[in-house]
Amino acid sequence: MSYPIVLNFHRVTPLSGDAANPFRVMSTISPNQFRFLLQLLRLQSTFSFYPIESEPYSFSNTRLFSFHLTFDDVPSSFIRYVLPVLEHFQVPATIFVSAVNAERGFSWRDKIYYIIQYEALRKLFSKRMDKVFNRNIHPDKKEILKSSKDSVFDRTKMERDVIDPVFLPREQHFRRLIERFHPYLNWEDISQLVKHPLIRIGNHGYSHENYARLTCEEINWDIDRSHNLIQERLGFNCRHFAVPFGQIERNIHHSVDESLAKLGYRTVGWIRDSSNVDPKGGRLLHYIRVDSSSFALINMLKCWKIALRREQLVWRSKENHDEN
Repeated sequence: MSYPIVLNFHRVTPLSGDAANPFRVMSTISPNQFRFLLQLLRLQSTFSFYPIESEPYSFSNTRLFSFHLTFDDVPSSFIRYVLPVLEHFQVPATIFVSAVNAERGFSWRDKIYYIIQYEALRKLFSKRMDKVFNRNIHPDKKEILKSSKDSVFDRTKMERDVIDPVFLPREQHFRRLIERFHPYLNWEDISQLVKHPLIRIGNHGYSHENYARLTCEEINWDIDRSHNLIQERLGFNCRHFAVPFGQIERNIHHSVDESLAKLGYRTVGWIRDSSNVDPKGGRLLHYIRVDSSSFALINMLKCWKIALRREQLVWRSKENHDEN
């Protein structure tokens, strides 16, 4: 039996360059790091890779761990930096499309990524949060990112009354950076990837909203809209879903899962601890997110690889000694 592990990525782009890059955040790893990880996993005789539509638990091979790679909110740099590496190592992967990114080229989250690059804008954001929500948010990058994900804040109100007053006067500069630092894959890019034998396409919702903030009806609307757009633009019914931000309130996840099941979805991707959820038919995939902050995992695997080699050498030496 093989144990499935899903590694979840966002941006694979060079980490060097203009410090004003709005996407130079923790969700990015370098192309060299990505190639190193795949090379490391490929070299292990106990590891294998599987396509998302397969049943890794039913593998008849003796591989102990089976990996699948997923990519959320995928930028156009995927074609340049990721696809050639997947082809070289013959590793399948699934791209989860947020429809608003494919439609507009950016989402409300990208406004936040832009704002946190500049100290003056962070201070403005902090003042707006205090005025609108009566919350004193320290003008620190991590604190602002954390507050923007907090389910206690109404996202629509935050975008309208906090983010946009800071962002809109600088939108033209932002759009120039978008073009420079790889916008998201558009529908034309994605339609070409649909034909690729190693690539599968999944649904990541329409608005990339934090589902922990939404009602069941709002979540179902978001899923349906994205599902219909993918069907309209790409010509097929999506079968794999990744929850934006990887979280959803426990009291409504069953209803949402039933909606996904009615649409024919086979897998549901999650980041949070899966012990308290039970999607219908065992379709839950528990993700391990790989980014610059979690790259210690890769270093750990590197040490594991060295340890395995040493163990193999010890056993070979022992076997040779016994034969003699």
